[in-house]
Amino acid sequence: MTTAKAFGRTPIETDRLVLRPLAQHDADFLARTASKPEVCRMIARVPRRFPVLAAEIFVTRTIIGERTGRCAVRLITGQDGHRLGVIGIDDTGKGAFDFGYWLSPDAWGQGYVTEAGRAMVMGARTAGIARLTAGNFLDNPASARVLDKLGFVPTGETIDLFSFGRMTKSPCRRVAMEL
Repeated sequence: MTTAKAFGRTPIETDRLVLRPLAQHDADFLARTASKPEVCRMIARVPRRFPVLAAEIFVTRTIIGERTGRCAVRLITGQDGHRLGVIGIDDTGKGAFDFGYWLSPDAWGQGYVTEAGRAMVMGARTAGIARLTAGNFLDNPASARVLDKLGFVPTGETIDLFSFGRMTKSPCRRVAMEL
């Protein structure tokens, strides 16, 4: 069984970014940024109200998931340590890992997710992961462009996915990538 354990807890560096494992001191940033309406409505798992305690639990679950090889989640920072967002992969239990990310709105439109995504895809390939899946809500064309640039291919499936940020289901385009 392939796991994400090969990612380890070592930071991944790109030209402009450092992708480092989450730590408890990131919880305030996670809570403050991910609960912004323009962010949480575009991701499925974060509610509109995301208190620091919930972010601390998220960090703890991520650390445990990384130890067991079920996920590899990284905080996206600039080379100077400025926090920008989160990116990761999570074992779906169906022979694939689901790829996801979000950025603080002040970091949008600068190519950070594409750069971080390329590093995560390379890490997944190195870890022996054979398949990544992802999705974007249909009203999020920016995310669709990122997934397309990274090499994800539409599966032809659009699902009604529940979003805690929206508190309703919305159409989500599914994509996949064979590594």
